[in-house]
Amino acid sequence: EEESLQFLKQALLLAEEMDNDKLLSDEELSELGELLGYLPLALQCAVTVIINPVLGWTFKSYLKQIKSDLIVLTDKEILDEYTCPLSTALTLSLNHIGRASREDSSKHRELCREILYVAAYCNPERINEEMITHLQDVTKMQVESAVDDLIKFSLLTVNAGIKSERGQRKLKVHRLLQHVLKTSVEADPQYESKVLRLVLMCFQSD
Repeated sequence: EEESLQFLKQALLLAEEMDNDKLLSDEELSELGELLGYLPLALQCAVTVIINPVLGWTFKSYLKQIKSDLIVLTDKEILDEYTCPLSTALTLSLNHIGRASREDSSKHRELCREILYVAAYCNPERINEEMITHLQDVTKMQVESAVDDLIKFSLLTVNAGIKSERGQRKLKVHRLLQHVLKTSVEADPQYESKVLRLVLMCFQSD
């Protein structure tokens, strides 16, 4: 918990975009940490959204939204207390990811979602970016742009330990995030069928 508090304090208070929230108290920082279960990935997602000047969030407005969203998600009883915080932070990130891009927001956001859901069914340490380019009705440039944003929003990372092939990156996704994504998909059989078709499309073309 102390490490999480220090992470939030350093990441938020050193950001130039946080001028209106410079006087955040340890109590406020601890409250966000507690709401997000002190999960490093959830906290990183939160920081990425809050400090992005294009999105217009402040720490306090993000904290208020997280409280509200957690109540709604908990009532649905899809996820447990451990995964609910990450799912809430994930949803907020995905809902705003298009606003931080020059791409068409709705199409770009949906592509980001599709890529993440495909990643949920891959080896978390060895996701081939080239494989994702085989998603239907998207160009290689659109996929690369979506992957770039997912990396910026801390939802994917580049696996620097694996050599790239033909300029294509090898990507990683957190195992807990994979679990959250799969659980969310399984709660909606119709969307689950769509996701599995996307996964099959990518693997058949790999």
